[in-house]
Amino acid sequence: MSDFQVPDAKVSKLSPKGFEVSIPHKKGITLFAFHGQFNEPIRNLSEHEWAADIIKQTDGRWVYTNKEKIVEPGDTLYYWLTVRVKGVDYHAMHQTYKFGQKWRFFSWEW
Repeated sequence: MSDFQVPDAKVSKLSPKGFEVSIPHKKGITLFAFHGQFNEPIRNLSEHEWAADIIKQTDGRWVYTNKEKIVEPGDTLYYWLTVRVKGVDYHAMHQTYKFGQKWRFFSWEW
C-alpha cells in the first residue's frame, strides 16, 4: 500500500471571471480529476456542476480551469479531487474554499 497523499489544492479566482484549482506535480501522477459546485455541499459522488479529468500537467502543476463562472465574494467552492498515481486512484473528499471579500476603497472629502 502506498503512502501517497493528495497534495493540497491551490484555488484561485480569475479575472474578470472564472477560477482555477490545481495541485503540484508529483512523480507518478498520470491523472487529476476535479468535481465541484458552488455554494452547496456535495452530498453524493454524482452531484456536481463541473467534472473534468486532466491528463496533462502544465508547468509542473495539474490544473482545472473554469473561465465562465462569475465568482462573487463570499462564494464557497465545494469540491473533491482524484489523483491517479501508478494506476491507483487517491481521493481528497469534502474539500471547501471560500472566496474572499472585495476590497472597499473610500473616497476622502476635502
